[in-house]
Amino acid sequence: IEVQGLRRVGDVLFNVAGVSRSNNYGFFDGFNIRGFNATNATYLDGLLDDTGYGTSEMSILERVEVVKGPASGLFGQGPISGIVNLVSKRPQADAFLDIGVAGGSYAFKEVTLDANAPLNASGTLLARLAAVYRDQDFFVDYSGQRRILIAPALTWKPTPETTLTLLGRYLDDHINPWSPTTAYGTALPNPNGQVRRKLSINDGVYPAVQDNDYWSLGYVFDHKFSEAIAVHQSLRYQDFHNSWDNWLFITGISADRRRVTRAFYGPYDQHGTYFRVDTNASARFDTGPLDHYLMVGLDYGRRKSSDTNVYDTSRPYELDLFNPVYGTVPGHNPAVPAATAASVTRQRGIYVQDHIKLGDAIAVTLGGRWDLAISRNTNNGVQGMEVRDTAFSPRAGATVRLADWVSAYVNYAKSFNPQGSYRSADGTPLPPENGVNYEGGLKFARADGSLTGMLTVFELTRA
Repeated sequence: IEVQGLRRVGDVLFNVAGVSRSNNYGFFDGFNIRGFNATNATYLDGLLDDTGYGTSEMSILERVEVVKGPASGLFGQGPISGIVNLVSKRPQADAFLDIGVAGGSYAFKEVTLDANAPLNASGTLLARLAAVYRDQDFFVDYSGQRRILIAPALTWKPTPETTLTLLGRYLDDHINPWSPTTAYGTALPNPNGQVRRKLSINDGVYPAVQDNDYWSLGYVFDHKFSEAIAVHQSLRYQDFHNSWDNWLFITGISADRRRVTRAFYGPYDQHGTYFRVDTNASARFDTGPLDHYLMVGLDYGRRKSSDTNVYDTSRPYELDLFNPVYGTVPGHNPAVPAATAASVTRQRGIYVQDHIKLGDAIAVTLGGRWDLAISRNTNNGVQGMEVRDTAFSPRAGATVRLADWVSAYVNYAKSFNPQGSYRSADGTPLPPENGVNYEGGLKFARADGSLTGMLTVFELTRA
């Protein structure tokens, strides 16, 4: 990641087989795993991060982990595709200070900071601060972004068996986003000529504006009662505020392929909070020739948000693609009313997993999870019915060592993904999306790490 100079999670995931970027204009993290969308399956330090605050920043992350295929057996509700877990930078024992300064095309300016130090002589109190300031233009006229991101971390080790790490994050994004252009004059012929790549579909005098404000505070706690028994807990509270205005999108094009009509999107305003906690206990023990690593846990999540939204198609808001005149769209038609929405979702889960080894040759993993998902939505002041979904998601797998550097494996897993606010044509709630995965293949790994790889055959079925 450092050698490639990657700044965004989407760029990092290009290095992972079976993962591709989804279409989201580049303003939000979005990706597909094994052909299925996994945009809403991003985890931060093992807890679901469902806030939609924009793009994740590699400069404050230690690593990126990818689970391919259903992960509901451990993580609960989620898509069949898999999940991505982002691991925050944690305090280290040694003091260091890294400052980066970068510049580039499109007025790109960036300063990064990564500072770490022990706060006492015994090394039981450690602190780290990662931060980013970036200002840049995009390739489209009148578009760009300014980002301020700060991620402090504090670790306390009162005993060798106990560790408590506090993790914080603050994000302030100010964006002038761009909008997709028409296919005529770009991908398709246009009798009037080529449409400029830099042409802004948004108004140049009253440009589109998007603001993301986000902060979170949480902790990761680990304690070992012995070499065999341990407990772990992760907790995080998040507050997010997303808004945009003056965002114009093409809705049609004239017969002579010269003028486009546009919809006015905004003002949109969303504010919400998100709380999650996960607790588990693990034990290592033997039953005859079998070595067990048993883990039992439970988690809870609650997300609450309210939205105000205007989407205005009452006027054509025309733009000449080859002679654009800006300053004509200062705002939306005030006669178009705003729509309001609010939602509350809660989730509870209990999970168990046993990883069993027979010597160094055979390993078997058996587990499952029971979930309860509850959601209620309110639209334009009218409260909808409460939706309750439950599911049990099993998983099983086995690995057989064939040689020092190659193993064969098989996996089976199911996924569970509630549909929440989505309704069928008659207005009734849609049932949860369920999926099943059958998988097998070979894993390659040389002892010196010089070669690693996998050969996989899988079948994913979503229903």
